[in-house]
Amino acid sequence: MILAFSPLINSAMRDYLERGIDLLVNCERKALGELLNSTIGEHLPSLVKRFNFRHIVSLDEHEYHQMAFHVSQVLTQDTRCYLRGSADIDTPILFVNGDLDRYTSPEDAQHFNRYIRHCRFATVRAQGIFWIWKAARPGRKPAMRCWVTWRPAWTPARSRPSASAVLAGRGWCRYRYEAQTSSSKADQATPGR
Repeated sequence: MILAFSPLINSAMRDYLERGIDLLVNCERKALGELLNSTIGEHLPSLVKRFNFRHIVSLDEHEYHQMAFHVSQVLTQDTRCYLRGSADIDTPILFVNGDLDRYTSPEDAQHFNRYIRHCRFATVRAQGIFWIWKAARPGRKPAMRCWVTWRPAWTPARSRPSASAVLAGRGWCRYRYEAQTSSSKADQATPGR
């Protein structure tokens, strides 16, 4: 399962990366934390935003320069090279994206369909980029939860299922998403493809 990922660099992501690379090169810690939380982290809970900000501003200078190097690689590489390489992936993959995510949108993630043979897609409603949450302590309810249940069509002693068995739903995973709010208890993920 791969969360919040896309093979494309859309205009929103390109703008974020281009703004970020300037801040990384100049080690503008506070501005980087604010950029992260106001863009790709815009739909995250405030607690996560605080942790993101604290982490970003506490990095060493060499870490900013290393990130700037990698971001410049992402912005200048020909994406077709690694997308063609992804055709060799023979493992079933479930891509899960939030429907409010402008940076790695569910529609953009669907482009993996052209390259990866055994992939499926799910969209989590009312979420941007999201993480799987667990309760910190017994008795406390998490803000959101995502359960993934593997239903193997084989035992470890036997061989892997065929691609047709996986795509037919035998050996694939079932998933359910719940967002706990004051008015609604559950919100079902909608599978794509």
